[in-house]
Amino acid sequence: LEDAGRRQVCYKYRARAEDPVYRGGDVTRATNSWEAPEIGRPGASTFGLNATGGLYAGWGGCAPRGVRGFPVYRPEHWAFAGTGIYYGDLLGADSHVYGYEVDGLDHEIRGGLPYPAPNSGAPDGLQILAVGMAAQVEESADVPFEGRFLGDEDGRCEWVAGLLRQDPMIELVTKNVLDRYLGKS
Repeated sequence: LEDAGRRQVCYKYRARAEDPVYRGGDVTRATNSWEAPEIGRPGASTFGLNATGGLYAGWGGCAPRGVRGFPVYRPEHWAFAGTGIYYGDLLGADSHVYGYEVDGLDHEIRGGLPYPAPNSGAPDGLQILAVGMAAQVEESADVPFEGRFLGDEDGRCEWVAGLLRQDPMIELVTKNVLDRYLGKS
């Protein structure tokens, strides 16, 4: 809060340089991104993902012509039971479930499969089922690209689009996950 509490400002990615609270020394009260290292609460430690490890896809110039779905890497996982999905299939591409805002995780590919990178902060045993490309900044042919990340299947803003468009694969994966966590499977 600034101006004697009359104005709220979120500096987010500019907090280190511009947030007066940050510069005042109490970095835990700064308006930084949630997973800023100095805050000490990385999203990957609870959700397995970080917002700043993904961010935007198919929005503006951020991966503007991306596949709109999730290339599947582990089709044998229980979440895909009954879908008939194969390695490399694009889950939800027709209904554009991968897009706009997504979370991600630093990872590496070994033997054709994605694994959380050792420094990712992901909990032990986390499996990456599917990935997609996302960016933190818009790109163009004229501007150097600052960073690219691969987002995993868990953190996405547009999954509901697949449900609204009655995408059978998205509906079945959603059912499998809900049944599993509600104790019905």
